[in-house]
Amino acid sequence: MANIVEQMYAYEDNVFESIATYINNVTGLPVWLKDKPFITPDGNNPYITIRMVTSGNSGGAGQFLNIQEDGSAQYVMDNSYQVEIMAYRGRPFPVLNYLQSSFHSFQERMYQDLYIKGISFLSCSNVSEANTVLDGDKTRLGARLIATFNTRMIIEDSPTTEITSVGYSLNSYQNSYEDDKPLKLEDTFNYITT
Repeated sequence: MANIVEQMYAYEDNVFESIATYINNVTGLPVWLKDKPFITPDGNNPYITIRMVTSGNSGGAGQFLNIQEDGSAQYVMDNSYQVEIMAYRGRPFPVLNYLQSSFHSFQERMYQDLYIKGISFLSCSNVSEANTVLDGDKTRLGARLIATFNTRMIIEDSPTTEITSVGYSLNSYQNSYEDDKPLKLEDTFNYITT
């Protein structure tokens, strides 16, 4: 498949950027993606982080296959992502409580930031406390919720031409690669097409 890895990365980036955009538009807080080792932002300003907790699909990449007129293949796969959303500093509990409520009521905002990009909200957990004890006597306030989103990935392969024959050439060495008279084979294998 043509640049499948790049397509998957771009797809996942779109999912996270869309979710982060929605959260930022609803709360007004900066949103950080925790997909690499994470360094806590300096200062005392509140912020939100998101990270993927689980990913699953229904039916795999072969769920639906369509051959386009130009000969390219199109694979469709439905995915669901559970995303951990955490708020820190300030008063994180009410921030996530408001965000949780928005998932159920801000339909126009969800349409603009998520639905139009192929991402739908399915459900979310209750908001829970996620405080972190620092240095034994200080506590960093935090709150967490887990949200589940559904997406549909369409992978398109490059158009190809039908393979009707394969040519090959090989050297067959008898005992070692130092063999000065290897057996040389060259031929063409033809496929039977209908």
